[in-house]
Amino acid sequence: MAEADGSSSESVFLIFGRSGWIGGLVGDYLKEKGAKFEYATARLEDRSAILADIERVKPTHVLNCAGLTGRPNVDWCETHKVETIRSNVIGCLNLADLCNSKGIHMMYYGTGCIFHYDDDFPMNSGKGFKEAD
Repeated sequence: MAEADGSSSESVFLIFGRSGWIGGLVGDYLKEKGAKFEYATARLEDRSAILADIERVKPTHVLNCAGLTGRPNVDWCETHKVETIRSNVIGCLNLADLCNSKGIHMMYYGTGCIFHYDDDFPMNSGKGFKEAD
């Protein structure tokens, strides 16, 4: 839909975090709804690459689903604190700052660890997870 000034009022989404679980689900949802979106190519630690993605896509909304979770598990983050802080803290702030300066709405999706329910942890049991789980 075109505006009087020739611009479009169509929402355009830019998703950071393509390879992650949440980013994949968000992309699938937007695709199902017929929304216009692209996945970012930049790493959050690279401010100039983030800006290049924003300038290329010209999003109305940025969805940040990116973040280091650690490989092979979250314990990696405990032994790689500098890398984790660069991505999950400074990187997120880079993205938020650039979106703010451009007047672009940014949504941040974040999780700690995602646990699944099973026989030991039944849904709605009230049994909580512990650090060792």
